Amino acid sequence: MGNRIPKRDKLGLHGNVEKICINILALSIRASLENKLVKQETIRELRIDIETIKYLIRIESELNIIQEKHYLSLEEKLQEISKEATGWEKYTNKSSL
Repeated sequence: MGNRIPKRDKLGLHGNVEKICINILALSIRASLENKLVKQETIRELRIDIETIKYLIRIESELNIIQEKHYLSLEEKLQEISKEATGWEKYTNKSSL
């Protein structure tokens, strides 16, 4: 998918999408290794980045930067990731009470 994106988009909007994806991975790893007090804030940042990436992917689809079939596949995966992060946040909040 990445090789078919025009250079203008690859360095622009899609470049930001890639950076946020890397940040999501980093936040997930950090949250898994942190203590409970710090973990809640990291998971909150993680959820914000996930929601941001969902909107950016939708914009990429609307601007025809990515094909609809790729958008649908990504959106399905992002929904699952979002559910997992929300569950993780709820579990962390419940166990810290």
